[in-house]
Amino acid sequence: MTDTPDLPSGWLPTPPQLEHAPQLAVLVALDCTLEVAACAVQVAHPEIDDDPECPYWVARPDRLVAEKLLTLIDRLRIAIARYREALPEAPPAEPLHDNPYDDDLFGSDDSDAEIPF
Repeated sequence: MTDTPDLPSGWLPTPPQLEHAPQLAVLVALDCTLEVAACAVQVAHPEIDDDPECPYWVARPDRLVAEKLLTLIDRLRIAIARYREALPEAPPAEPLHDNPYDDDLFGSDDSDAEIPF
């Protein structure tokens, strides 16, 4: 298999990036799914890594299909990465000035007072 230009580990598009290019959501999900699928195929067929030069007339048919599948997964992941790189840069995110999560909802005292719901 080739070295696929992966997304950084744990990378998810930000809301401004999704607003600019909503297709990133599906492409990230697809890329992650393809990565997991490739790992599963490799685990199911460890002989691919053990003997990559095995002639096709000796290999089992499922191994040949697995090798082709891994090649196609690599090609699709490379295409996704190239598409992502070709997208115009999303505008920088504007800072949130009125973030409700920054407020201290329960006051600054550390008492064991009942939390109102």
